[in-house]
Amino acid sequence: MKIDVSSIVGDKAASVDFDFQVERLPLVFPFAVSGFAEPIRVSGDVTNTGKYLLVQGRIETGLEVQCDRCLRTFEYPVDLEFSAEYKKRSGQDDPLRLFDDEDQVYGYEGTTLDLTQVVEDELAVGMPIKMLCDEECKGLCPRCGHNRNESECDCRDEEVDPRLEALRSLLASKD
Repeated sequence: MKIDVSSIVGDKAASVDFDFQVERLPLVFPFAVSGFAEPIRVSGDVTNTGKYLLVQGRIETGLEVQCDRCLRTFEYPVDLEFSAEYKKRSGQDDPLRLFDDEDQVYGYEGTTLDLTQVVEDELAVGMPIKMLCDEECKGLCPRCGHNRNESECDCRDEEVDPRLEALRSLLASKD
């Protein structure tokens, strides 16, 4: 995911557009992902502000994920906007450091920007903590494991607050 910025490096306020697709990235998500349902599309522009290169763009894709409640696999659409700053590295900078932790500024060498780290960071941070196929997902029955979205099962919810268990036994003895 490299962008040639040779045309704007020496020209303040100049910009260059980009639009490309990547089939997949080796990402580790905190939830069950089967893979990418469609290619990752990254588009936007790079502007030379004089102090740094400002990248503004959008990430669009679809992930095949598993619902946290019912375990059904579904496609989760991703549409994220992002903004990142890039500064040219000096020859003394550590080439393994991708960006400055304090300023959240990414580094670049030569006349190309590599957006791979930005896209990975944005995808990792931009995902919800809990993946649900539907906000109204009923999940699985804790007793038999039946998917309650498809139909109700015959299991009864008899979970009683332990503090009220004595009252339940009194009512049962009256019958």
